[in-house]
Amino acid sequence: MKSIRKYLLVWLLLVLTLSAVLGIWAVYSRARSQARSIFDFQLQQMAAGFPAEGFTARSNYSHAFSASPEIGDVVVQIWDNKGNRVYISNEETEVPVVIEPGFSTVYTETASWRVYRKQVGDNLIQLAQSRVVREELAKDMAMRAMLPLLGLFPILIVLVWVAVGRGLAPLNRIASEVRSSSVDELRPINVAPVPSEVMPLVAAVNELIGRLDHAMRLQRSFIADAAHELRTPITAVGLQIQIAERAQSEDARAAAFAALRGGSERVKHLVKQLLALARTEPEAFIDSPEPLYLSEFADQVVSECMAGALARRINLDLSAEPDVRINGYPDAIRILIRNLVDNAIRYTPEGGKVEVRVNGHGDRAVLGVEDNGPGIAPDDRKRVFNRFYRGVGGGIEGSGLGLAIVQRLVQRHGASIELSDGPDGRGLHVRVEFPRCLLTTPTNDSGSAFRGT
Repeated sequence: MKSIRKYLLVWLLLVLTLSAVLGIWAVYSRARSQARSIFDFQLQQMAAGFPAEGFTARSNYSHAFSASPEIGDVVVQIWDNKGNRVYISNEETEVPVVIEPGFSTVYTETASWRVYRKQVGDNLIQLAQSRVVREELAKDMAMRAMLPLLGLFPILIVLVWVAVGRGLAPLNRIASEVRSSSVDELRPINVAPVPSEVMPLVAAVNELIGRLDHAMRLQRSFIADAAHELRTPITAVGLQIQIAERAQSEDARAAAFAALRGGSERVKHLVKQLLALARTEPEAFIDSPEPLYLSEFADQVVSECMAGALARRINLDLSAEPDVRINGYPDAIRILIRNLVDNAIRYTPEGGKVEVRVNGHGDRAVLGVEDNGPGIAPDDRKRVFNRFYRGVGGGIEGSGLGLAIVQRLVQRHGASIELSDGPDGRGLHVRVEFPRCLLTTPTNDSGSAFRGT
């Protein structure tokens, strides 16, 4: 994985270096250009210093000009009004004569010259300076102008390094704060000193910490409740084993083994319900919901529960419209219907009736399970959705998890559940309403979007 620090430093230093190179080159070019202008101006000033009166070859012109060492040797030539050259400052150096007045650049076989020609009174003045000398002086002046920038560049590098380090310091603080949190005490990250650019990340991490803390609290509560609920039936099974071992007669032994089988079934049912409850956690849903025919799942569950209903002479009936579809998770819908039907059979007395209905009402798909058992008192209808809660009366032992599992799956499917009295004010009617899937896309029965345990 790339380092943000290295990424920023590389690009900032690259931009800084490129900017410095361009800046230094611009300063260097500008300084050389200005130096050339200064040299030209000095040539003009020297020419303006000559007197306007006529000169002769015998005149002494040393008082009229002096070549400045800062701009190099200047070759001076003077002609009178008749075109006769009356003076040259350096006999050994011959500079070509320029016709046009003003500045011009001339070349010889051995050198190039910057020439300034001007008429001063009766005299024609020509000043020439070697371009080699001018360029060396201009470079020297440009280098001196660049020295401050060259000295500033290392300071800028240090400042960029420090700025990047200070800019990334909040990330190190956040990492340290997250690292210091423990599983037993998850604390949200303090957002007060966090830069605005990092705020979305911190907010997302805090949201994740909140969900994780909530999930772990639920898990700890679930484990504690499960341990408490399993303790009683497991203890009972142990006692029944001891009774069976101490039985003196075949009848007593048979009764003890019958009680042991009943206790074993209760433990088996409780474990099964605990696993089903674990499968209702959000992490169990790994894929997207798919279009499902609700009647098909109701028919499967009723077929599976028919043997148990017949054993207790309960009339289990199904009435379903075939074209009612929902978007759901196949295994989750099967568990939901199974818990409702199983509860109805469990609490319905022998010779009773349980009816399962599936129908559609507009944009809603309705699943109804109705029995003529003891029902649930109105004051208990909200509390029966709590884990391990068992209503008073009925004389039926249960895990107290069936409706808790149903409610979680109902919420997961965006549905609603309602408990009311059964037929003729007796028993219980459970009504679950799902958002109906009205699309004509084909169903996919080959795979499940629900992860089993």
